[in-house]
Amino acid sequence: MDGSILRLPELLRLKAIFKFYIYLEEAHSFGAMGPNGDGIVDYFNCDPSGVDIYMGTFSKSLWAAGGYMAGSRQLVQHLRENGYAHLHATAMPPPIAQQIISAIESLMSEDGKSRLARLKSNSAYFKGELIKRGFFVYGDLDSPSACVACPNMGKIGFILRELRNRGVLATGVSHPAVGTTEGRLRFCMSAAHSKESLDYVVTQLTQVADLVYLRDSKIAENSAKIIFGKKIHEMSSYLQL
Repeated sequence: MDGSILRLPELLRLKAIFKFYIYLEEAHSFGAMGPNGDGIVDYFNCDPSGVDIYMGTFSKSLWAAGGYMAGSRQLVQHLRENGYAHLHATAMPPPIAQQIISAIESLMSEDGKSRLARLKSNSAYFKGELIKRGFFVYGDLDSPSACVACPNMGKIGFILRELRNRGVLATGVSHPAVGTTEGRLRFCMSAAHSKESLDYVVTQLTQVADLVYLRDSKIAENSAKIIFGKKIHEMSSYLQL
């Protein structure tokens, strides 16, 4: 949800040493990350067999409903026989199933791949412009989820209302979904966004943020050094054990 990308290659190297299982949740990456839209494995060009369990949703990138669990035949059969979500669920309506199939076929086309590349470009550009202006942005530049830190939750409502008055839609995340000082404004990127529309959002957010003193000049001064909003500990030191 924050747009933080798992360091899968390093995790796979650790798995080879310590023999653990990997459960990969792709609700916000399937259909949006990687040159083919296949998620984090595709993004890092890793071997899909290295991940033991995949979980994702059809309600984000594919604009449908439902979700999926993928893994070994033994795992899938166990979930079919014992999983409460499966035992007590109804069958997926045919129009929803067709929507999923059509969306995946669209992603697999050359036009779909070009849209994925444009989405990645838009995401990196939008977040980079925000960081330059002193906003603290969570997550990774390539993720289409753009979360801007707003530690004072009392400001979130005002900012969202003011942005809406200016034609910009965003969502707010506050306690208890996050910590009491970890509120944020969330923007979702699209391949359909033009550079002009992204610039407009950046300009309007900057103006509104200045009304409530949200920006930090220190972040702007060091924008070239900021790649990820969250401090992600490097795993390389553990690989030498």
